[in-house]
Formats: sequence, C-alpha cells, structure tokens
Amino acid sequence: MIALLLICLLPTLATAEESASLGTAPAKKAAAAPTSAHPLDRVIEIATKGLQRTDEEVKEYSCLLIKRERIDGELTARQYMQAKVRHRHFADGKLVTPMSVYLKFLKPSELAGREVLYVEGERDGNVLARRGGPRLANITVELNPKGHWAMQGNLHPITEFGFRNLIFRLLEKMRSDLASSDIDVKFYDNAKLGDRECEHIQVTQTNRSATADYHIARIFIDKELQVPVYFASYDWPEADGEPPLKEEYIFANVDLNPNFVAMDFDADNPDYAFEPIASQESLAQVEP
Repeated sequence: MIALLLICLLPTLATAEESASLGTAPAKKAAAAPTSAHPLDRVIEIATKGLQRTDEEVKEYSCLLIKRERIDGELTARQYMQAKVRHRHFADGKLVTPMSVYLKFLKPSELAGREVLYVEGERDGNVLARRGGPRLANITVELNPKGHWAMQGNLHPITEFGFRNLIFRLLEKMRSDLASSDIDVKFYDNAKLGDRECEHIQVTQTNRSATADYHIARIFIDKELQVPVYFASYDWPEADGEPPLKEEYIFANVDLNPNFVAMDFDADNPDYAFEPIASQESLAQVEP
C-alpha cells in the first residue's frame, strides 16, 4: 500500500564500490575526543549549537533525500526523493508557522511518482499521500502518520522528518548515553561528501548492553552550511562479521531558506498530482 517516508552521503563502513558510487572521499586522519568529563561532551555541545542555529537561522529548505533503512531484518534499496521542508515557528508562545513537508519520490521505479504532503494541524493531523509507482499511481489517501499503513517500510514517521528532527533525536540519545562509559568518539576534520567539505563524527559503543541500541553512529556536518548532511547507524555484528547498516540518510543539494510560498505546501499546487481522496471501492483494488 502507501508507504511514507521519513528521514545524508559517505561511510568508511560502506564498501569501496558504494563509496565510489556516492562520490565520497575518506577523511585523512581521525582525532580522538579531547579529554573531558565524558567522550560525548563535545558531540553534545556541537549538536546543541547546531540545533540552536537551525532554530534561529533556518526556517525552511529543499534537498534531495536518499535513504536506506533496515525493515524487519531486510535492508531496503536506496530511495531518492525531492523534499521541501518548512520548520515549525512560534511567536509569543503561539504557533505561527506549522511544520510542513512535501515529498516526491524519484526512484526506485516501484515508488517513482509517489507524493506525500504533511502540514501540521491540517487534515486532522493526517498526511495526504499519492501512491505512485507502476500500478494505480493516482490513488490518493489520507493516513495517520504513525499508523500501520503510513509506517510500512519506514523507521520514522513524517512528523519526525528532516535534519532538525535528526539533531533533536541525536541529542536525546547522546544525553541518555552519558550514563555509559563504554563509548569511543572520533572526529575526522577533512571528510568529504561528494564535493562538500565536512566534519565527520563517529560514535562507537564498545560494549553491547540492553540500552545500547546501536554499535556505531556516523554523522557528517557540512562546514559551510553548518547542518548535518549524512547520518548512518550500524547494529552489532554477528561473530566476526561486519556491523550491519541499520539506517542511512543523505541530504544532498541542500538549499537553505529558498523562500517557499503557501502553494509549495498546498495539494492544489498545479505541479503536484494529488487526486481526490480515493473511495473504498478504489482502495479495495490496492494490494497491501
């Protein structure tokens, strides 16, 4: 049925073939986290400043999002989608700009043409989704963003889309990890994502435990844009195997503050292909 999205381009844990296809270059050398109360202190400081800067200076952006996620033990093919994102904004304690997301899937072929529109507070909190793909492409439905159909094939709901929410989730996780001493942090100052100069941060949990939900996490921060453009996490390996990829998000071609207009997040935009909400008879033709 309709699978939504959620929410980057390198990794040295990727194969050489994968890295070449993504146009990445390895960092020249790693530096251990400086001596401090905890290895995560500097990472938390960087993320806190990044979140503050995003809230103060980035009201919206467009990008090409490339994502892979491991769902029910299987790693999905890379999904490519054009994204428009407008951040939530408050004034005098009141919501004046709702979080808004528009996605158009480009590939793989079974998803090409899919469109997803979410505007906080509209449609009773639901998302509008056009099926896309090779069969019954125009079927358009409203879905609970955290419901069964919307979450099929996705680790995160669209309500958590984008790099602002990524920073927030990472901060929460790192703060909770301060209770653990089994953490190693390395900084790579000369990393590249395509032709973009980045700082690469790698966090490794060295001992498996019930609270360690990842083995390795990797973040790339664009030095010019000062936003995260890549995130990947890896699970614990089996025996002598390689750590399996859990999720990977690449934010490419990022354009900050492009001055969207209301129509960019309106289903009646003539550039969008949403149809009237499908009838139950139409939905009966759609295989889950």
